[in-house]
Amino acid sequence: MANCEKCGSKLSFFGKCTSCEDTERTEKQKLAEARKLEAEKFRKSDAERIKLEEAKKKEALESIVLTTEVTLNQSVKTRHGIIMSTVECALDVKVPKAKGELLDDLKHQAYELGANAVVAIDIKFVETYNATIGVGELKKFRMISYGTAITLDNPAEMSTTSGSFQ
Repeated sequence: MANCEKCGSKLSFFGKCTSCEDTERTEKQKLAEARKLEAEKFRKSDAERIKLEEAKKKEALESIVLTTEVTLNQSVKTRHGIIMSTVECALDVKVPKAKGELLDDLKHQAYELGANAVVAIDIKFVETYNATIGVGELKKFRMISYGTAITLDNPAEMSTTSGSFQ
């Protein structure tokens, strides 16, 4: 009968002694647990990184200045271009809620462009559907907002001006 290469004892049916098989199985289990712990640690650090990035993005979005002003008393570093947002509305939708969605969308677009302000914002209402049902009337409209995304040298000064939406 053959002997185990590692420990020299008699071999089992599978070619290894039971002691070496147990040791190998235990090492594999420890290795699998270590990999699982490492993967869990990576997921946690990844989740923390994502939370931190989301917090930074939220802070950056809140700091973006939105204003109706066309002329500024500040120097503009970069003009990123015109950005636009639309929201479908019906008469039962509250205008402030729709306006909030429009302005939030403008902030997100400005953030994606690297801007810290949107100036010369204008909001328009466009009727898209009008129907008479019995004595009532159903109207749908679209709110459209647009402005110029820019990067200001000092946006903190701008946030206290009279035309700001903040």
